[in-house]
Amino acid sequence: NIFNPFPEEIDRLLTSSRARIHFAPNEEATANLTKAKGRVVNTGNNTLSDSLQYAKTMPCDDQKIEDVISSEKYFVFVIHRQENLSKDDFVREVMKHISHASKKMKCVIILHKITEIKLKQLGLLEDLMADDHYITFPRVDYFDFMKLLQGAEFVITDGGSNQEELSYMGKPCFIMRKTTERYEGIGENAVLMGDKGLDSMERFIDDYKSYEKVVSDRIGSPSKIVIDELIK
Repeated sequence: NIFNPFPEEIDRLLTSSRARIHFAPNEEATANLTKAKGRVVNTGNNTLSDSLQYAKTMPCDDQKIEDVISSEKYFVFVIHRQENLSKDDFVREVMKHISHASKKMKCVIILHKITEIKLKQLGLLEDLMADDHYITFPRVDYFDFMKLLQGAEFVITDGGSNQEELSYMGKPCFIMRKTTERYEGIGENAVLMGDKGLDSMERFIDDYKSYEKVVSDRIGSPSKIVIDELIK
């Protein structure tokens, strides 16, 4: 669907038409490429899973993040996609739900520049920054961000890569998207908003513990499969 997600899917289709080798992260993705030109290789997982393993070996670079992780319970909130931020009423309604949840548990908000601008336009940023129920960060280093996600009770996000990362962690997450091109976590640790709207987010927050998933030991490295195939 070239409009979901937009514009990433167009980029993928254009790139795929030129590719000689396609690396797919699971059986479903491999099946989607049956008509693709060139060789299709199932890597078993996204190479993100290797990045996560590496992230665990890295020390935390930001002391503020280290302090957050080692203190009280918190959840992480990320909203940065154009299709969400372009809808003022949606953003206002989301922030009402987040504000309600933050009264029960600290909320760590990642302020992408586009997110910061939108919240300022809507007159929401100043009150948010002054409210001690929130902890705000600009976009942070990948390894530190993974530590923030790993330490969270749950995550509310509209990021597709977050969906994959959190499925590998077994971390409860709510995906603020009508559709997702990824299978990871859906029906297990991840709840997709879909057409159900934000009431489903409220239900997820109240019952997030039931979405915790025990992660099995990882078998093999998708990055090694990619490299071995390229060498061959």
